Amino acid sequence: MTATPLREHWWGCAAALEDRIRTLLPAGWRVTQSKDLAGILDQAQQVDTVHLVPLGTAVVQSNARGAISTMTQRWGLVFAVAAAGDLTGARQRDRAGPVIPTVLTGLMGWSPQAGWGPLSLAAAPGADVATESFAYYPFAFEVTAVLTA
Repeated sequence: MTATPLREHWWGCAAALEDRIRTLLPAGWRVTQSKDLAGILDQAQQVDTVHLVPLGTAVVQSNARGAISTMTQRWGLVFAVAAAGDLTGARQRDRAGPVIPTVLTGLMGWSPQAGWGPLSLAAAPGADVATESFAYYPFAFEVTAVLTA
């Protein structure tokens, strides 16, 4: 699936990102869109899931008339794995460890379509979180697009 231009849909690259992540995941893993970071911890989890979360938009530059703006969208990826009572985190890291670099490098430099810039790795939206049931490993990407009046 290709991305929808920013002018037509504010989160137009979400479906293309989800499809791209799906192609990078090993069997047994899934990807889902989540509305926010807080909801990920609260919802019923399925193991071995990558959550795709919109993290906001920043205006990078606008022309003098304000009719053309370069926008950067941030997208979070949160890898959720079952903790299965392992309070040391070793099993979760062993499960997610090989998957994380495969997904990250598969997105770095990839562009959803013409009009959207290539993805670049950005600062994570928070620290790793571990509960008795799950471990969460957050990462973020930025992608740039131009919005014209």
